[in-house]
Amino acid sequence: MVALSPANARRSALLLFLGLAYALGPFTVDPFAPAFPKIGETFAASTALLQYSLAGVTLGMGLGTLLAGPFSDSIGRKRPMLVAIALYGIGAFGSSLAPDIWWFIGARAIMALGASGAAVLAAAIIRDLATGDAMLKLLARVMLIQGAAPVFGPILGSQLIQVISWRSLFQIFGVLAVVTLLLGALSFKETLSTDDRRGSAFQGMGKRFGYVLRDRSYQGLLVVSLVTTVQVYAYLNIFPFLALGKFGVSQNVYGLLAASVSLAWLISFQFGAFVAPRIGYVRTLVGSLSVGVLAGIGGLTIGASASSLPLVMVLIYMSIFAFGVSMGPVQTLSLAPHGEEAGTAAALMGTLNYLVTTLLAPVYTMLPTNSFSGLGGVYLVAWGLGLASVLLIVRPALARARTAL
Repeated sequence: MVALSPANARRSALLLFLGLAYALGPFTVDPFAPAFPKIGETFAASTALLQYSLAGVTLGMGLGTLLAGPFSDSIGRKRPMLVAIALYGIGAFGSSLAPDIWWFIGARAIMALGASGAAVLAAAIIRDLATGDAMLKLLARVMLIQGAAPVFGPILGSQLIQVISWRSLFQIFGVLAVVTLLLGALSFKETLSTDDRRGSAFQGMGKRFGYVLRDRSYQGLLVVSLVTTVQVYAYLNIFPFLALGKFGVSQNVYGLLAASVSLAWLISFQFGAFVAPRIGYVRTLVGSLSVGVLAGIGGLTIGASASSLPLVMVLIYMSIFAFGVSMGPVQTLSLAPHGEEAGTAAALMGTLNYLVTTLLAPVYTMLPTNSFSGLGGVYLVAWGLGLASVLLIVRPALARARTAL
């Protein structure tokens, strides 16, 4: 057995820690979707009210990204990261103790607050360590670890909910937060030097946001990131009811289907990280978003009347391909010009994503849960806007930036 050198051991521990920090996001949603029916029974809550609990999640994620990024640009990454992970744990244990649906929604928001803060900080840490193709490569390695969360989360949740209560399920993820917190406290070293910090967390925050927003390519990438988040939450709101209700699959089958979608995302992310440096980041985005548009067209035509679960899954896989392939290039291009404001840039993108998703919560509740047409419509609008943004904003802006060099 070959022993790791101290440097390799530290790097492996850092990759594991960053992967777990990113994983808290999907671990806020994926394992608990199979428990929605039992949670609804406990609180005598309607389907619409349960869907609104996801609005609490998106609101918490928006606040987490807004606060964590600027704070980390001002005081460093480590302390905000540990606080974020601790908040996730508090929210998880608080959810397990909820006496009513409103307490539950509030605790879930705290959970999301911590999860989103940890994800923003992980992105900023990766930008501290690398840029360009090297950043995308590092991000892909971290995502191999993070990818276990959305892949195994639904399977784990669907299996555990059959043998334990949903309250115990939340307690398990509270314990995971404690383990991650200890790993971070022991292995993670600060990556933002004192000289690169941006002063007070709140003083000048507006100027930092303004500086990032003046980047024309960032504006276009912000649209792509936004529509990506919108279509993901449409899927999370509709698919459990579509699969368990319309198609009548069992909890076990639902867990496998949801895990397969997450696995498709992970493979697509790695594919995008491999392809983008070779054919170009913009070409990669155009190709992947075009596949998403095709998924939307299919959803509004053959998918609207389809009673075939395999056909529905093909359309979902197409959209998740667009999501996975585009995610790495979007993050790399958006953070590359903003090293000293990496936390702010990541925070602004995440905050707007979750704010808009929260505002769209009433729309999600109006989408049909017995047909794919609603989800197909979201796919078409979201990916169509994303593709237009890349072609009309991102590509021209990057071309002008290259010409100016």
